[in-house]
Amino acid sequence: MEIFSEPDYYPSPSSAVILYSDQPVTRARRAVSQADIHALIVYLSSPVDPVSYPLFSDFFLVYREFMSPTNLYDLLIKRFEWCITEINQENTERSRIGNIALVRTFVFIRHGILNHFIEDFLPDVNLRLLFIKFLNKDHSKSTKIVKNCLVNLKKIWIHSMKTTWDNVEFDEPNNTRNNNNSNNNNNNNYDLNKFCLLYTSDAADELGGVDL
Repeated sequence: MEIFSEPDYYPSPSSAVILYSDQPVTRARRAVSQADIHALIVYLSSPVDPVSYPLFSDFFLVYREFMSPTNLYDLLIKRFEWCITEINQENTERSRIGNIALVRTFVFIRHGILNHFIEDFLPDVNLRLLFIKFLNKDHSKSTKIVKNCLVNLKKIWIHSMKTTWDNVEFDEPNNTRNNNNSNNNNNNNYDLNKFCLLYTSDAADELGGVDL
């Protein structure tokens, strides 16, 4: 998504798209008083500032007041895919920032799935299909860190499915209880493939000393 490369959003939001309050969230992170949604996504997955789990928690408690889960995860998927494009840049600094932003975006998505699967994904089969389609894109030629992020997201997804439904098999939506039968014919397109499960290390480990 090209907007993440624009000067007002890269590598962190400018004052034209985000305003901060005087009261910080933590010593390392300022609290946001006003921002557009793209600036907020960049702020929460910042490659410049350290990860703040209190910020994630606050965001996931309130974001449904101003956007839908589908809109949020669509943006997060675009952010993740933008990071992959940045990683492949010949410019070393842009590639480094892309790597960090990728892991931060991964951590952000992971937090949402682990803590808010019931609120966001359980009621919405289309959102589940959107996310599974993202997980199943062919990244076999991507860097190891991309594959590690994907395998960790798949493991988290499988864990969330198992804790939400009994005896679930991973051919959503066919075996989910609130399945829309019209989707059955397309079932095979959404199988949770395991192509990158060979990569078993935590994606965060790939960046060594980077503060997550």
